[in-house]
Amino acid sequence: MPSASGLVLVLMGGCVYGINPDYEPWEDLAGDGHGDGDDGDDGDTGDGDTGDGDTGDDDDGDDGTGDDDDPVALDCTEETTLESQSSMEPTSITFINGSGEIRKTYWLNYQGKRVAYATLAPNEEDSKTTYLSHPWVVTDADDSCVGIYMPLSTPTVVLLQ
Repeated sequence: MPSASGLVLVLMGGCVYGINPDYEPWEDLAGDGHGDGDDGDDGDTGDGDTGDGDTGDDDDGDDGTGDDDDPVALDCTEETTLESQSSMEPTSITFINGSGEIRKTYWLNYQGKRVAYATLAPNEEDSKTTYLSHPWVVTDADDSCVGIYMPLSTPTVVLLQ
C-alpha cells in the first residue's frame, strides 16, 4: 500500500513537538465523515515507526519545534468555544497512547458536543479520517480533558504522553 509523510506530535511538559513518520492512509468505512482506522484490507494501521526523533528543521526561526505547519495542542479551557465547521478538506488524525493510562478520544460535533470515538489502553492507537475544521478532544479515563487537537492538511499523528 502506498504511504505518505505525516506528523507525529509529542506532547511533553505542555510543549508539542512534530516528527515525520511513515503513514498509511485510512478510509471512512462508517460513512460519518470520520474513518475507523481500518484500511479495508488486512487491518494493518501502520508499522509503529514514529520516526527518528527529529523535531523539525526549524527553517522559520521560531521556538525550534518545527515549521509553522506544526499543529498545536489547544488548552482544554477552549473546549466550550469550539465546534466543527463545515469543510470540504479531508485529512486524517491518529492518536497513539504512550501515556501509560487510559485515554479517550472525542470529536466535537457541529454543536460543540463531544461524540465518543475510542477508548485507548496504553500503547493502543486509533486513526480517523476527518476534516481540517474538526476539533478532537482527548480525555483521561474519567473524561477530564487532557488536550484538544486540530488536524492539519497533512496526516496528523498525536503521541499522547
